[in-house]
Amino acid sequence: MTKGLTGKMTMAFLVFLLTSCVTINIYFPAEEVRKAAEDIVGDIRKEGASQPQEAPTGTPQSFLPRLWRFCSVVPSAYAAQEVQVSNAAIRQLKNRLSRLDSQAAPYFDKGILGEGADGYVVLLHPKSLSMKDRAKVSRLVQSINADRKALYAEVARALKVEKSQIPRIAQVFAEQWEKTARAGWWIQNPNGSWHKK
Repeated sequence: MTKGLTGKMTMAFLVFLLTSCVTINIYFPAEEVRKAAEDIVGDIRKEGASQPQEAPTGTPQSFLPRLWRFCSVVPSAYAAQEVQVSNAAIRQLKNRLSRLDSQAAPYFDKGILGEGADGYVVLLHPKSLSMKDRAKVSRLVQSINADRKALYAEVARALKVEKSQIPRIAQVFAEQWEKTARAGWWIQNPNGSWHKK
């Protein structure tokens, strides 16, 4: 009787040992995805393009400030090269999304569209539009979201990330869409509520 109990305990221990050793780690390069999102969304939204450039003062700068600026820019340029995520499909999607984003901007400005926490555009107030405009804006939102979905899949492919991780990529991009949104645009919080930026 003790022999049977010992055998069962041994078998249970072996089953426990085998199941506890099987751990599936899904690789998710969070920092690389964040950097890719910053670069790609920045290109799409042309971040900082509307900010005025400093006018030259006409006085030559001394050597040390120029050297300091050069030394601080060069390492960050090399760091950016290491995480560069780009291919023909991503470039094409960026171009299309840039055009679509400029078409959507007036609707974001009016509060008709919002940036969803999942990385996709949401039509918030369709009833404030005429039937004709509602259909037009709905098609615009569908086009943007289809291209964003394709973009997230391409980023996953470029970074060799499992397809099951695409929603995580979309959430990282959602943070960048929010950061580059204009003041007054509606942003969805992770809990589902909305706020104006």
